[in-house]
Amino acid sequence: MLRVEMVRDNKLTGAAGGHHVCAELARRDWAPSLTRDGFARTDILAVHTETRVMIEVQVKTSRKALSWPLAGSGAGVGRLGDTSGRVRRLIDALTAVRR
Repeated sequence: MLRVEMVRDNKLTGAAGGHHVCAELARRDWAPSLTRDGFARTDILAVHTETRVMIEVQVKTSRKALSWPLAGSGAGVGRLGDTSGRVRRLIDALTAVRR
């Protein structure tokens, strides 16, 4: 029997994380735009549709469930495996601060 091993592509994982964050921003009245590879420390530029506030976002994506402190976000330390909930809480907190 032929056995094929799947090799994980970190670039695809990162792209999926960036698109997920863009989708969550768009749901909250932000107009997000992914930047090109190599743009230093910024993966997404977003403008709030009402206030016109612009933000730069750096996305870190992992397939592993890790604990990661989020300084100043109010979200505390949690498991990154729960990405949907964490992204929504962070974006909600950001939106509340920016208005």
